[in-house]
Amino acid sequence: MATILALQEMALMKATALLYNDSQIQDKAECLYRKEVPDEWYDLIEAKVSTLRLPKVLHEKLIIVADDACQFLGFFFKTHTKLQRYRGYNCYCLNGIIMSRYLRTNPKGFFDEAKTAELIARDRRIDSLFRYLLVRDNGLDRNILEPPMNKRGYIDERFLRWAHSEGRIKWGYSPLMNWI
Repeated sequence: MATILALQEMALMKATALLYNDSQIQDKAECLYRKEVPDEWYDLIEAKVSTLRLPKVLHEKLIIVADDACQFLGFFFKTHTKLQRYRGYNCYCLNGIIMSRYLRTNPKGFFDEAKTAELIARDRRIDSLFRYLLVRDNGLDRNILEPPMNKRGYIDERFLRWAHSEGRIKWGYSPLMNWI
């Protein structure tokens, strides 16, 4: 039974990553704020999932997982792009990264944002400042990062300057208020 669930999760995550590659979903996902998700977002996800030939049970699960996961991916890529612009260079650390390998669900079958962020933050191929952002934004264990970023009390001034300049707000609250 565990093998079937693992295969189901792999299929859901692969399908979710493929859905996110759809330009309509990408464009909408990068403009969403989780607390203000319009009905048209849900309609778009449902319409795109409906085009896939899936068993009914996977169809329903994919709609639920893809909704949250695509919103997360939109925020993730938009944040990475903004950080690049602020730093004034093009970063290609996400090129070739297969997102489906990081996407995870929790035991109840819902998208697990914290576990997904942790897996991405552990990948040392990804820009260290962006990984620092993921760790700080998601309250992850700093030991994921390399020195000096993993030291207790370490604050990367580049990150704080960027966060203040962007007036960053994640999912409707400002995590910076807890850090400064």
